Amino acid sequence: MKKENSDIGANFYQAGIEALASSTSVKDKERAANYFFDALEAGCDQFDKDFLGWATIGEYCFYAKNYEQAKIYFKKVLEFDLQEYLDIKTNSLLFLCHIYMIEDNIEALLEYSKNILSYEQLSEEILCQAQYYFARSKSLISLRSWETKKISNEEIRPILKETISTYKKSLKLCKKLKNKDNHFKVLINDINKDILNLLGFEDAIKTKCFIANAVFNSPQAYEILLLQKYRDEILSKNLCGQLFITLYYLISPPIARVVSKNILLKQFFKSIINKIVIYIEKKHNF
Repeated sequence: MKKENSDIGANFYQAGIEALASSTSVKDKERAANYFFDALEAGCDQFDKDFLGWATIGEYCFYAKNYEQAKIYFKKVLEFDLQEYLDIKTNSLLFLCHIYMIEDNIEALLEYSKNILSYEQLSEEILCQAQYYFARSKSLISLRSWETKKISNEEIRPILKETISTYKKSLKLCKKLKNKDNHFKVLINDINKDILNLLGFEDAIKTKCFIANAVFNSPQAYEILLLQKYRDEILSKNLCGQLFITLYYLISPPIARVVSKNILLKQFFKSIINKIVIYIEKKHNF
């Protein structure tokens, strides 16, 4: 009975290979995946010798949004020695990056994207996505460390500079690939937003006007310059003002990140800041 199941499983596995070899559409790949699932259920030992079955059902589970199973199958692929099949290995790593991005598992995203970038001769499609995931995870981890005082302003600046450089490399490749797949057009928008946010954060670190910087998008805006002057010449001269500044530096960075991505919040805070600016101008003749 065991041998009979093994033979049935082997037949299913071979049918999956053949369906995969002749596939020209998504439905063909689904048919191949179903053969591999049948082979797996029958206990086919070919899964111990070949990675194509794991890769195919991993991809099927990914698009079915069954991410937990997809992670298991893609990690099975990575257990094989794939020196001659680098595209299969890096593609499986990239799928894992997609999943960890969805799950907001930033540490795993950094680890797997870094793994991809350790290889040479990557395809442009793989390289630009890996660069994006690496830059995004690195920036998020750095910003979270900065918010919790684990790293200082001086320590985060070179990290942001390096991250923006990686984003720009990815952006250059995405622009080259945008006519091949709409995915790269979406990625271009995401990268541009992330770069703008990081540049805004750099400016905010310099001016320390985080929320105002998120609203006005420039450290040289009149309102920001006036608020800096008010901070330096009025607030910093008394105890209550100093406490307010300390509290502001503590709570404003995460608020500023949310504001920078929401038009309604920008308008709301802009109206408040404008009223504060008018008050300061009248009271202190700035």
